[in-house]
Amino acid sequence: MSRFFPVCVKVNRHVYRIPGCQRLGSSPLSDTLLRCAEVDLYRPIWSTKVVEEAKRAICRVHPDLSDSRVSWRFSNMNTAFPFSEISDKQWEGLVSGVHLPDQDDRHVVAAAAAAGADVIVTSNLKDFPVVELAEYSLEPVGPDTFLCDMLDLNPDAVQHAVRMQVRNLKRPPMSVDKLLGYLKRANVPEFVEGYRSLFID
Repeated sequence: MSRFFPVCVKVNRHVYRIPGCQRLGSSPLSDTLLRCAEVDLYRPIWSTKVVEEAKRAICRVHPDLSDSRVSWRFSNMNTAFPFSEISDKQWEGLVSGVHLPDQDDRHVVAAAAAAGADVIVTSNLKDFPVVELAEYSLEPVGPDTFLCDMLDLNPDAVQHAVRMQVRNLKRPPMSVDKLLGYLKRANVPEFVEGYRSLFID
């Protein structure tokens, strides 16, 4: 299984597929990506299977969290983005034709194709070969590149998303600089460098 649970996102007229990591919706990187969606940089879309996998992963990583709390997190995501979740029936028929190094990732490509995605954004680029994805008009891209694209597209909106994320981090509180440090460790250093070159928060 890929370490990253993908989410489809639509940026202007383009549809992308981005990762939420094992703590989808709670890690700094996942939160930054979703905050960018909140400021209308893109429309996120996720499959039911992705959500169920993410729930199981959260429970493995955080056994102290109750099932109800984990479900509450994803319920909030669906409330914030009411048109984001696509049913598994929309992509299940495509899975058998997908060929990947890890066959357990086939549903990622199938769901992305069914959603009309252009890009699969993942840190596990080796799991999504360019040649295989090209058959579905998809391209693999890393999260650092994706965030840098957002920063180039609308830097003020990205700054607003980052500030909004910081305002909502209360346990513990966090500064923009500290958040950027976490993001750098989450392997999006070019985005962090680009953000710092544009803004002094």
